[in-house]
Amino acid sequence: MKNKNGFTFIEVLTAIMIVTAVLAIIYPLLSQLNSEHFRSSESFQALLIAQTILEQIKQRERAVSEDTFTLIRDGKKYDVSIISQPHDVTTVRLEVNVVWEGIRNERESVYLTRLFALYGK
Repeated sequence: MKNKNGFTFIEVLTAIMIVTAVLAIIYPLLSQLNSEHFRSSESFQALLIAQTILEQIKQRERAVSEDTFTLIRDGKKYDVSIISQPHDVTTVRLEVNVVWEGIRNERESVYLTRLFALYGK
């Protein structure tokens, strides 16, 4: 029997092909996970913007009125619109819609609605 030291060319070539096949399967999955992470991060940032605006209105730091404006957070542009509708004699329904351009250049949005008392805290 002959003593073998090291690998043959065919064994190395086979190992390279197996590693390449595994990487070809894993790479698209990692790319998709990365894309979903950024999308989730943008959605979370938009939700925080909407919640902050509603909290400012609740604490009377912002007027209960309709408004449209643009915010830039972490280099991303968010278009915000506030819509005020009477609900009954003592409450108003506020809708906050935050829209931004997503990772695939698609318009995405977060929408929150709350009822607020017109008088008192």
